[in-house]
Amino acid sequence: MTAELSSRIHTAAVTALAFVCTYVLAFYWNLDRPFWAGFTVFVISLPSIGQTLQKGVLRMFGTIAGAVAALVLLGLFAQERMLLLSVLSLYLCLMLYLMLTSVYYGYAFFISCIVTLIICLMAVHEPQDAFHLSVYRVEETLLGIGVYTVVTLVFSPRTSIKSLYRGVQDLMAGHKALFVMNEGAGAEGQMSRMYTQYVGMREILDKVGQLVPAVQLETYQVYRYREHWERAVRCSAELLELQRRWMGTLVAMKDLDMASLFPHFESRVAELGKLFDRLDAQGKEGSPGGSSKPEDVQPLAFDESVFEKLGSTRKGLAFSAVKLFEEQTAHCRELLMLAGFLLHGGPMPELKPSASKKALSVIKPEQYAYMSQMFVIFWVATLCWILLNPPGLESIAFLELTIVLGLIGIMTGEDKPLRQVLIFALGIGCTGLAYTFIYPLVSNLGEFIVMMGVSGFFITFAFPRKEQNFTKQAFMLPWLSIGNFTNLPTYDFGQLLVGSFTLLFGISIVSLVHYALFMPNTEALFLQRQKAFFRSSEALLLHLRACREQRRGSLFRLRMLFRLHRTRFLAEEIGILAKKLPVTFVKPELVRVFSTEVQDMVSSMQGLYARLRSVDSDLLCPSQPGTARVSLVEAPLKDRLESMEAVVRSMIDGLRESARAEKGPDAPAGGQVVQDLLVSCAGIMKSLSNTLDLMRSLPVEVDSRNKF
Repeated sequence: MTAELSSRIHTAAVTALAFVCTYVLAFYWNLDRPFWAGFTVFVISLPSIGQTLQKGVLRMFGTIAGAVAALVLLGLFAQERMLLLSVLSLYLCLMLYLMLTSVYYGYAFFISCIVTLIICLMAVHEPQDAFHLSVYRVEETLLGIGVYTVVTLVFSPRTSIKSLYRGVQDLMAGHKALFVMNEGAGAEGQMSRMYTQYVGMREILDKVGQLVPAVQLETYQVYRYREHWERAVRCSAELLELQRRWMGTLVAMKDLDMASLFPHFESRVAELGKLFDRLDAQGKEGSPGGSSKPEDVQPLAFDESVFEKLGSTRKGLAFSAVKLFEEQTAHCRELLMLAGFLLHGGPMPELKPSASKKALSVIKPEQYAYMSQMFVIFWVATLCWILLNPPGLESIAFLELTIVLGLIGIMTGEDKPLRQVLIFALGIGCTGLAYTFIYPLVSNLGEFIVMMGVSGFFITFAFPRKEQNFTKQAFMLPWLSIGNFTNLPTYDFGQLLVGSFTLLFGISIVSLVHYALFMPNTEALFLQRQKAFFRSSEALLLHLRACREQRRGSLFRLRMLFRLHRTRFLAEEIGILAKKLPVTFVKPELVRVFSTEVQDMVSSMQGLYARLRSVDSDLLCPSQPGTARVSLVEAPLKDRLESMEAVVRSMIDGLRESARAEKGPDAPAGGQVVQDLLVSCAGIMKSLSNTLDLMRSLPVEVDSRNKF
């Protein structure tokens, strides 16, 4: 028996035992809806005690907050049902926004959504029962959390500390593997392999980031140094982004003689490689403690005579390479010190503030998409309930379950409409078979315990992975809600039919709304957003060239904030659409590289604007007003990109002239401010250059290439 299979059996057995104990206690105390206690057990069943406690605590606070919010809403709007539903829909959207923006507490906001929804809808006919419903809901949730926690502590007191250590070790090895890929930068297929490695490391980072708060509840050592663990995760994430951008810069410079431009390029890269070798060694078990300080790495410098012969585009890339090399070195040294301390008991390093700036974004496309989807689902279900009055376990149950299904789809990330319907249909079919042929044979509590234990074991064992959460809930929700098991067992075949219809109708509404809003004509939407992005980017570049007097105005700052937010929003939306494009439209690896380049472009523009705000001079203001500009409506994308390159090229040339004026004609650069501005412009130029190269490599017809 493999370790994975043994772990699955153990987890399923513990969950089944807690599930049965929860139902027995709910029957004994005659709770109103044992379904919610059993549902809680399934939801918080996780591999370790720390993860279980973390999710249980979040569920408890979310339940209490949702109950309080429901009582407040009912107290204010109980007599005005449509007003209550309107406020409730806005409240759900707000909680959904908080869920999507919160790193650690998102699950609490998700539970608050569901609890508020259920209490408000169940009390819509009898608001005087709202307090009792709130108390019952909290009781049932606490029962499920308490029983599962006790059973886990007694029978399966496993921790996630080894998983956390293993995740950090995988990150160390992944950074080394990504660095080694630099040797073949520009080779055919290398960017695709690099991107695959990058995506894999992003997944490991997400996993480690979720484990840190869970392991804090298990181990005091991790809790005591939690800031160092969190900083190590952030530092690794920042280093990963720097490595990706470094690779992109090397690809853009593949036609240059790097040995001539950077006289000590090979030796400097070799010095950096030694740091990554040490990083890889730190992640291996049995490695010596990190007591020695990381070696110094000399900065990368270019030959000024060779540099001056380059065009503005290549000059910008050279500046970008120098800065990225310096930042990679600093992050690698910091991560080495943190890993030596956390994994091997080395000296405790001093924590440094994160150098990365938070992206300027009021709302992200994913948040907007999910909020709008939830709002539409709510009101479509409400109108169906009011106008069609579909049958259900109760009339209001249709509305309740439909919105809950929409929330579950959002929480689990399931975004394939047809698959949603088919999975729930399969879950309902299995429930129907069990309810029709097995439940009538149950005649006493012992047989009921066996039936519930077997069902709990099967559902947990069959769907152990995180990406199977939607499927797990598609089997669990019909079994618990349609069965509606209480301590007064009744078999009602009509209840099965009506409940099945309710769930199928509800999930169909959820799937149709998702399809109508997000699925049709993805290719056209991608091209439209792409065109809008480059139109907005060109306007933003021209705004960045504004003179000092213009930048001081409040109206100009508002326009800049709007333009920055819109450009970043479009870049992130392109990234989301890129994942949904069919393979027949363009190769997936090409469109992924494109989506990352446009996001890098926005980050560089944002950095440029942030630095310009601290400069009281006209460094980027054109010497002659009225820069020539390509029409934004009819010009093909290639012409727009070349126009933007010309704008950035003039910005780089202007900065170089300013540097020479300050320090003489033979100086490579001016002060630190000019150097920082040059680096930001170089980042924009790198993204533009790689985007143009990508367009030339597209394996499509000329017309399609121009469109793309």
